[in-house]
Amino acid sequence: MVHFSQRRWVDSRERRSAATLALGTKVMTLMNCGGIGRCCNAVGAPFVLLDAPDSLELEGLRCSGDESILCCPYSPKASAIAVGTLLKVEDFLAKGRYRWTLRDVTLCTTR
Repeated sequence: MVHFSQRRWVDSRERRSAATLALGTKVMTLMNCGGIGRCCNAVGAPFVLLDAPDSLELEGLRCSGDESILCCPYSPKASAIAVGTLLKVEDFLAKGRYRWTLRDVTLCTTR
């Protein structure tokens, strides 16, 4: 088993690790709802592995909803085993910066 605490990662290698799930940065649309009295903005947040350096994002696994509630396929703070392909990608929130993500993820929660 490869532990994500090892800083020397190589792109496009399959990795497996036991870690704690968490939610990454929330992103929300900023529509003007015109005072209609209901939630109209979409909200989403990716899952990340807390025990990884810089919170490794699990591509394609996310919570989504609106201003009132986020629905998640897994419980944040759950212990999990993640397997996938490690890739270095440009951070869309900070152009010119890169982050690691796990693609084609298989996730097994342990509690």
